[in-house]
Amino acid sequence: MFDFLNPMFLWAGAAATIPLVLHMIQSSKKVRMPFSTVRFLKMAEKKSSRRVKMENFMLWLLRTVIMAVIAFAFAMPMLRTKSFGKVLGRTQRDIAIVLDGSFSMDYNMGKDTAWGRAVEAAAALIEGLEEGDQVCLYVAGDDVTPVVGQLNVQREFVLSQLKGLKVGNTSSQLAPAVVAAYDALKLETRRREREIHIFTDGQSLPWNSFTITDTNNNSTALEVIPAKPTAKKDEKKKEDKSKKANGKKPGKDDKPDESTTAKSSSIDIWQPSKIDKKTAFFVTLVGVTAPENTAPIDVDLQPQLIMSDTMAKVKVKLTHTGPAQNSTITAYVDDLEIGTRAIIFTDNSEAEELFALPQLRPGKHSARIQSPSDNLPIDNNFYYTIRVKEKLPTLCVGTQNDAFFVMKALNPSGDSNATINVKQITPDQLPSETLAAYSCIFLCNAIPLAGQDLVVIEQYVRSGGLLVIMPGDKATIEDYKAWSVLPGKPAATIDLPLELKKKMLRWEKPQHALLRNLQLLPGSAPVVTITRQLKWAKDTLNEGEESIISAGAEDPFLMHRPVGNGATLLFSVAGDRSWSSFPLSPFFLPLMHQVVQFGAGIRGEAPYILAGKNLSLTDILPEANQNSTIQNPNKENVPIRTAIVENKTSLYVESMQSPGIYMLAPQNGDPAPGLAVNIDRIESNLAVVKREDIPKKIGTKMIYTAENKEELAKQLKDYRVGQTMGEQFLWLLLLLSIAEVFYANRLAKATPKLSEQLGIEASGKITEGA
Repeated sequence: MFDFLNPMFLWAGAAATIPLVLHMIQSSKKVRMPFSTVRFLKMAEKKSSRRVKMENFMLWLLRTVIMAVIAFAFAMPMLRTKSFGKVLGRTQRDIAIVLDGSFSMDYNMGKDTAWGRAVEAAAALIEGLEEGDQVCLYVAGDDVTPVVGQLNVQREFVLSQLKGLKVGNTSSQLAPAVVAAYDALKLETRRREREIHIFTDGQSLPWNSFTITDTNNNSTALEVIPAKPTAKKDEKKKEDKSKKANGKKPGKDDKPDESTTAKSSSIDIWQPSKIDKKTAFFVTLVGVTAPENTAPIDVDLQPQLIMSDTMAKVKVKLTHTGPAQNSTITAYVDDLEIGTRAIIFTDNSEAEELFALPQLRPGKHSARIQSPSDNLPIDNNFYYTIRVKEKLPTLCVGTQNDAFFVMKALNPSGDSNATINVKQITPDQLPSETLAAYSCIFLCNAIPLAGQDLVVIEQYVRSGGLLVIMPGDKATIEDYKAWSVLPGKPAATIDLPLELKKKMLRWEKPQHALLRNLQLLPGSAPVVTITRQLKWAKDTLNEGEESIISAGAEDPFLMHRPVGNGATLLFSVAGDRSWSSFPLSPFFLPLMHQVVQFGAGIRGEAPYILAGKNLSLTDILPEANQNSTIQNPNKENVPIRTAIVENKTSLYVESMQSPGIYMLAPQNGDPAPGLAVNIDRIESNLAVVKREDIPKKIGTKMIYTAENKEELAKQLKDYRVGQTMGEQFLWLLLLLSIAEVFYANRLAKATPKLSEQLGIEASGKITEGA
């Protein structure tokens, strides 16, 4: 319906009578002329009069409309959004507010942050509601947090909840939060107007969850693209590292608190066709239009296994959002600066730098990479820990004769202070050992094992250990079938004829982590004599299983298979001289040492984890126990909880959300670095979404975007109160005026003279015009 901001100007509509008055008082001048007969003149005058009256009427009507349009334009008509049935009353509204809770909202904009502006704009929206209006409030993060999960008429309560919120430490997905908010609106069965308000900083990342294709646009389910991990190789690499620490991607909640958090997995579908067409979306972009940010996003220790005498390095990866600029990064170990590097960034680019680590004493050290202070300080520091090992404890299972060559290769002198501290036990002693304490376990002719021992060994492998199997005469082919962690299934044990006994060993995977530092010299190839070996059936290997050393052209000599967080190595020959001359080969000793170091590297903990909730200490900090104390970066104790999983007591912490170094203190001991926690740096990329792309991403009809609360207020006024039509009426006035001028000129030129309407024949007879 229409209303007027300046109704007084409607009185000017009386001016529309002026053309009528002028039309009525206008008279034609008559000129008397002598003429022989007036019969034909009267006929022409009658016909011309009818046409002139009709044309004058159209001109009068056009001028009357012009005067009316002038009055309407100055009266400022407004087009109301209320339906006709609500003319006599105000329309009540249900409002859903979704706040972007990602840490990029903490971007400093001078006097305040993007988060502060979002809260201020949302508060103004709530304060502007009227009696009977309802509101709910959600925060979008990795998961959806229903702050006020149901529509509520108590504005003061919702305001208090809003003002008590703080910006999060994670990235965000907006679509799941919007779907949750829309579900809350649908619970109201009364016919009311619905509005969904999204307050975000304009970063493009949260909008990826609104990906619209032909599939979900046609009312078919499409899973939301998760905010993390990205498809980038570096993100995958970071995930793989973290899985080593806790068996899954760190930073994800294992046991969500259902009372406060709605998991996004249950609302991870965005289908615009399922949204009511009358639901209006208001998106307010409270961030800067061209943000700048530089942050370290990943570290890679080289090598992963660091001994007290190792010359190690750390490779740092950085990201930059904004125009090209010069910057620096500084590396610290144990709060001591070890180096600074200058970096030249191009527009929206990434860079890598390498720092040499100093000689470090055995133990765990805290370290960080720091970028210069900027408008987003939360990601300026990247924390990690460095584990320096003094010894590599190794367990060798087998009789003294079966394990003799392996023991001598790993520790020839039997020195208890040697770097590789190897212990030999017989298979029956295996249940008394704590396997998690060993970097590597050798089984030297120790198969078959008792059923429970086999289960414990396989669990050790899946938890991050390295199992090395050197076969022997005690095992049959049937004994290998009971294992689930072997690289392939050996098909037979064969004796080689004399002419095939000599085999040249070939490095099938020279860049494999096990062989990378064991390069063959040009022209040198190990040759061994093999009398008996395991044989694998062709084409029976599963994905990930591979032969890294072969004997001759085809026969596998050393097989590898990653299992869980660990791995299994299976030789085709025994660890003694009964099957081959391999233990006497000059390559036997360095290969055994390399195997142990490879095992220690696999079991090595990740240098950092991502912030999260309900994290298993058994996975990320195995040295912790129920009597330990963990302190967060703010020197506050982190509660350690216990849980019974498969009849086994496990330790976990409810929350590790603050980035930094967490200290671990044993009972009656001094605190030492325990683990490093970082926020997920995918959020550090502040690339902005284009304002005109937002309606395309949401995919519904009524979508309004604003860049501040003032623009939002104007849009709400236009939507709720009405949209002024004064400008449109002025354009209509211009078009009508142009039409009036052309029409009046046409009439003036087109009115025929009397001589043009009458004709005179040759005889002098007057007739009507031709």
